[in-house]
Amino acid sequence: MKIFNYLFIAALIITLFSCDNEVDLNGDFEETPVVFGLLDHGADTQFVRITKTFLKDGANAIELASDPNNLYYDSLDVSLSNEANGQIIPLKKLNVAKKPGVFTSLNNRVYYTNQNVVVGNRYKINIKRPDGVNTHSSTLVLGDVRLDKPDVSRNQEISFVNNVLNLQDYSFKFEISKDIAKFEAVMYFLYGEKIGNDTIPREVKIPIGSFTNGSLTANDDIALTVTGQRFIETIANTVAPTNTKKIIPTNESIRIEVFAADETFIFYQDLNGPIDGIAQVRPEYTNIENGIGLFASRSTAVFYANLQINTKSELVGGDYTKNHGFSY
Repeated sequence: MKIFNYLFIAALIITLFSCDNEVDLNGDFEETPVVFGLLDHGADTQFVRITKTFLKDGANAIELASDPNNLYYDSLDVSLSNEANGQIIPLKKLNVAKKPGVFTSLNNRVYYTNQNVVVGNRYKINIKRPDGVNTHSSTLVLGDVRLDKPDVSRNQEISFVNNVLNLQDYSFKFEISKDIAKFEAVMYFLYGEKIGNDTIPREVKIPIGSFTNGSLTANDDIALTVTGQRFIETIANTVAPTNTKKIIPTNESIRIEVFAADETFIFYQDLNGPIDGIAQVRPEYTNIENGIGLFASRSTAVFYANLQINTKSELVGGDYTKNHGFSY
């Protein structure tokens, strides 16, 4: 028995040290579709980007990336299907401009449709490849985040200054459906700068905040607060104190934009964010069958509101902005 063990170990050692030292890092490469699409019911056009993975023995990766033939399929049959009613929406091919970079800017190809998508309906993307393999995924179309305060339907105004002319906080109120996993809200202070005979539209971006719906439940009482101090200081630090006249509109001096995303998009975004902590390996995630990438849904809602008179007066004559040239 011992003799057998010695022989086995010897044979194992000979086998290990007689192996070919050359390792094929490329292995058996398989071309894979890379899909990225976000359906947005408020957009007038839906876009889906479809490329493919590439690899070639002995070739420089940067050189390969500069050839559009390595990135794009010669022919694809791409469509959306509405699973609620069976409607098939063909997607057309379009070449769009792309900034120069590592990947070629030639024949930068996307697939698109001008057909509207319906909130609450699930859409499936179908990609028929030249080899006959079908790549697919599906997503539910998100609705918009609702803005309850200010109530823009009643022309409710936003005030960062109270009746005794002190700065005050303002809480925006939002409402979401259970399918919205996260939203971010931003407001823009709008004004016109008088230069010669022209009035140039200007804006100052002021983040409102974000909300994560971890439990995926409907919520009609979400409050995000912006302090009066931050509102005024952001404008003071962004707008230069010049002699030009800066006119605050009588109406619609605030634009509010709310961006929402579904759970799939947020999960993908989180995984592809900055790597920190001990783990330095980025986990892989895809919801594409027979491919890699992301097919999900987002929504964008835009609202207009007006600043209350006390806030406008603060911008005109307050300590932070009295030298900035505001008027109304």
